[in-house]
Amino acid sequence: MSRNPGPTLPEAGAIDDVAADWLLQSSQPDFSPAQAQALADWLDAAPAHRAAYDNLAALMQDLRRIPRAHLEPDTQAQPHPRPRKTRPACMRRLRQLLLPTPSTRRPLFACMAFSFLVTAIAGYIWHQYEYPQFQASYATGVGEQERIVLPDGSVIVLDSATRLTATTYARHRKIVLEDGQAWFEVVPDPARPFTVRTPVLQATVLGTQFAVRYSTTGVAPGRAGVAVATGKVAVAPTRTWWPDWPWITPAGDTLTTGMRASLAPGQSRLTFSRIAPESIANWRHGRITFEDTPLTQAIEEFQRYAPVQVTVASTAVSSLRIGGSFNSKDFDNFAHLLPRMLPVQLRQTDQGLEIRSR
Repeated sequence: MSRNPGPTLPEAGAIDDVAADWLLQSSQPDFSPAQAQALADWLDAAPAHRAAYDNLAALMQDLRRIPRAHLEPDTQAQPHPRPRKTRPACMRRLRQLLLPTPSTRRPLFACMAFSFLVTAIAGYIWHQYEYPQFQASYATGVGEQERIVLPDGSVIVLDSATRLTATTYARHRKIVLEDGQAWFEVVPDPARPFTVRTPVLQATVLGTQFAVRYSTTGVAPGRAGVAVATGKVAVAPTRTWWPDWPWITPAGDTLTTGMRASLAPGQSRLTFSRIAPESIANWRHGRITFEDTPLTQAIEEFQRYAPVQVTVASTAVSSLRIGGSFNSKDFDNFAHLLPRMLPVQLRQTDQGLEIRSR
């Protein structure tokens, strides 16, 4: 049977379907030069075409990394409600898509691919990985800190103004850090990786001590960071378009003791640096550390621990940079040290303290 040169241009909303069709056709051994040219023309026709194709190619690459055992029915698993049509037929077809052999490789087009992926994977993942054994949300107010112990014995210390959700499953453990920063002491369990996810950066470990920060206020707002005190931590940008399945580890970098990484929103490359392990998460000991930090951000960081009545007179003053370690609950002492460190002067007003240029 002859193969069509390729799919026709899609109507609105069908770009993903056409991209999947092209991806499947291009993987066949008899993919012709004419088809290759047609694919190139389609990719060049619109930026959305190439974006859809690249996203699906990355998705398929991740799916092929699923261990073979995860594509077989688990006869030992405890029964839970799940879509009845996901197995065995759909799972066998999913195996053919992800692990093709010469005898089973067939031209599978977009509708079939997405149908099998959505039904089979969703049912299987929900049953095996997304049935929570424990789930709880925690939040601290301004000036508060909290130490919690998870059912597996892992310890989390929440800093001031921090929100997170902890969930444990049969085969993995997951923390979603919404805002703030936290310290983690993870009990080793190779069968259940421990992942901390922020909107920007995620970290995965088996057992270690490390700190994670993602704050919308204070120092470097919106930027996520991970620092390792002991052990190893794998870090990677958070994928917003793909679920954080524990057995598909995103390509990333490994941090060891005394290393830290950070990532700002919209960036794809992490920034790495060294840090003394004993100084990691020194907020646990009531300290704030600034490293070439804009004065405005330093003041906002103090406001994460206590209300501060202060104004900065000009943008020139607010952009002055400061460094050092300070008591997180003693802003007055910090303020009175400023004239010694920066070309500023303090003035008391009815609205509070004013910092202005001298």
